[in-house]
Amino acid sequence: MKKNKSIPSAYDLRPDAAGPVNVTLPILPPSSNHMFVNVPGRGRVKSKEYRAWVAQMGAFLNAACRGRMVGRANVSIFLENIPGADIDNRIKPVLDLLVTVGILADDSSKHVRSVSATWGDVKGLNIQVWPALGEAPCV
Repeated sequence: MKKNKSIPSAYDLRPDAAGPVNVTLPILPPSSNHMFVNVPGRGRVKSKEYRAWVAQMGAFLNAACRGRMVGRANVSIFLENIPGADIDNRIKPVLDLLVTVGILADDSSKHVRSVSATWGDVKGLNIQVWPALGEAPCV
């Protein structure tokens, strides 16, 4: 399939699509069920597994990508297929990572117009972030 580089699409579902932010991370995020743990006297805190993933993939993402969204964005996530896994449990940690490294200002509707997640033919995960229609491009 030939890519049309002159018209970037927020709905281009190919992991090799070129866009303002298009990066493949080698390690899948933990499920949202494993992002936090209960600690007596402290309440809910980030789990060791989640903190390690954010630190490692945050460094990887910062080295691989300099794009920052200045307006609302569309986010596409392509995940290595895990039989029996719930795809929606992988969205939250990815959005939080994008906020942590500064690609997104936050993951509220003020800054994120849409999110899609797809099991795909990718090792780890591929993240694409596009300016929403009519928004300023990334800087």
